[in-house]
Amino acid sequence: MTTKSSPTKAAFERLAKLDRPPVFGHMSEVEPWLAAGVAGGFELPDSVLEVVSKGEHLAALHAVHVKPAPHRDSDVDKLLAGATLNEILDADDRAAAVFAHWQRGGTLLIAADGHLAGEAADVFSPHRDSLIVGPLRQATAALLREAKAAAAKLERFHPDYPPGLLSEATMPELEVWRASRSLQSKLETLLTAWQTSWYAATHPQRGPIGPEFYPSRAGSYYAWRNPELVNPETLRLGHDVEILRIVTAPSDYRLLSPSELLPLIDAIENGLPPTETADGRILVRRGVCA
Repeated sequence: MTTKSSPTKAAFERLAKLDRPPVFGHMSEVEPWLAAGVAGGFELPDSVLEVVSKGEHLAALHAVHVKPAPHRDSDVDKLLAGATLNEILDADDRAAAVFAHWQRGGTLLIAADGHLAGEAADVFSPHRDSLIVGPLRQATAALLREAKAAAAKLERFHPDYPPGLLSEATMPELEVWRASRSLQSKLETLLTAWQTSWYAATHPQRGPIGPEFYPSRAGSYYAWRNPELVNPETLRLGHDVEILRIVTAPSDYRLLSPSELLPLIDAIENGLPPTETADGRILVRRGVCA
């Protein structure tokens, strides 16, 4: 669990204060997982936090790498006013050296940004599955347990909630609804980290799974143990991620990791029927369950 002295929380808060965020790369897993760690109360691996520290260092260097003020070469007015040629040319040389130094520094920083993005792209590879199966799944389950208690108190407004709440809810019921919005926000933060890791796992150059298995929406294909029981379709396919509707659905909601999908893909490609697991069936693609 994260605490006030949590390295993950501290890194998240430091990044939030930077005027120029580090360049971790397109669809980086770093920022979403930092936010998920804070929302879910768990720590990220040391190797991930080391990449974050490198990003902070580069961001600080970028912040002080300021372009020199413009310099006017060979000032005739100064020459006519009494300055010597050496004074003017030496000033020109110093200005040119400062500008060249700034340009070389910028080139080096851009190259370092590229290396950092490469490290950020690779650092989650050995941890992705264990993070999803372990702390992310646990944090999601804990949120759903809290939300289930809230849903029970708001049962008479299910499934629409806001319209009925606005017209008929008591003050205590409105307080329950407002508290559930914090749970909703945390769930969406956890789902963002999960989706970003699926993007990485299905990236042609980064992951072991084909892009056709990327869940484009939170919950699509990879969350419900018994998806055929879940209606309406918006909830089943992940268009709707309202936490109170999720916890009242007739199926458990669980985030699938890339490694759990691989053997199911093998079975499908070999023409074998999906294998029923001890902890329930998983929808792999529309109409394909395991």
